[in-house]
Amino acid sequence: MPTPLRRLAGLLVALLPATAFAQSLHIDIGGYLPAPLPSFGAVNGLSGIWNDVDMDSANQVLVDLAGQPTAARVSWPAQGHFDDGWMETGRQVGRLLDDYQLVVGGVGAFSSWNITGLEDGVYRVTFYSKPTDEMQLEGITRFVVQDGERGSIECDSRAFQAFAGFRAGINFAQDYVTVSGGLLQWRVEVAEGPAAHFCGLQLEKLVPGDAHTYCQPKTNSLGCTPTLSWSGTPSLTSAGLLLRADNLRSSQPGMLVWSRWQNGMPHLSLTGLVCIARPFRRTPMSSSGGSASGLDCTGSHDFLFDASFFLAAGLSPGDSVCCQFWTQDGPGTDGRTAGFTFVIAP
Repeated sequence: MPTPLRRLAGLLVALLPATAFAQSLHIDIGGYLPAPLPSFGAVNGLSGIWNDVDMDSANQVLVDLAGQPTAARVSWPAQGHFDDGWMETGRQVGRLLDDYQLVVGGVGAFSSWNITGLEDGVYRVTFYSKPTDEMQLEGITRFVVQDGERGSIECDSRAFQAFAGFRAGINFAQDYVTVSGGLLQWRVEVAEGPAAHFCGLQLEKLVPGDAHTYCQPKTNSLGCTPTLSWSGTPSLTSAGLLLRADNLRSSQPGMLVWSRWQNGMPHLSLTGLVCIARPFRRTPMSSSGGSASGLDCTGSHDFLFDASFFLAAGLSPGDSVCCQFWTQDGPGTDGRTAGFTFVIAP
């Protein structure tokens, strides 16, 4: 059973973004609506201040998640214009998605952006693009990231769906990028249709050994919400990181599912979120244990991320892993924990 100290260690990682996640940044594009509140972690799950960037911003100084000014500045050369939509999702997500930069001019039209003054290193960058309906300009938005692992990533807003969660490839796209010389550059392009939308981004500095939760767990049919705790270090030279899920329905099968990419999309039941994006892999099924009745929440699952796992999976120091436990919740239903992500250390 995890000790209170281990639970506290996991909690502190989530509560201290300014310390654990050096020069991570949130940017809300638009200026028509207020920026999201600091408690809104969107896809990457980090709470903190959102920088409000609008059409009048030029070489704007960016603050970090704690609201402290940094050496980083964001600029755009006035291609495209800023606009606001009418889709009201309520909650904080509306502040992020409901105003945006609109790039028009048909396929090939683009707007260039850059951030200077960043700390060098590897970042996970999450771009947001507004899903549209018949009253908006529909299309595919492409983000072209210089020195990105994927380099070119897209959001397809042609098929409107009411917002129920963040969907990779629909209203956000993610890449890993190596920043050198303090410079991050990207383009927002119209890949298909008449227009592209750019709503904002999250930039997370990846520090080997860092770990935190993101995404929301699903409360099961017994009214129990799964919890995650962890101990150790995800390293090739240590005993590894042990991740544990508690408060699960007892005597039910489950598994760990992992990927290198985050998600926040609704499951088919629309009562829980799939917190990882394809391509993902699964571990073998195992029982949650606990009482034999299966009618309480004394079950648990755990998984050890150690050197043998990393080597077998083809992962290296500096790589980021995203994972989630999927379990059965009685006949015909399933359960899911929150998402968990960490960066592999040497």
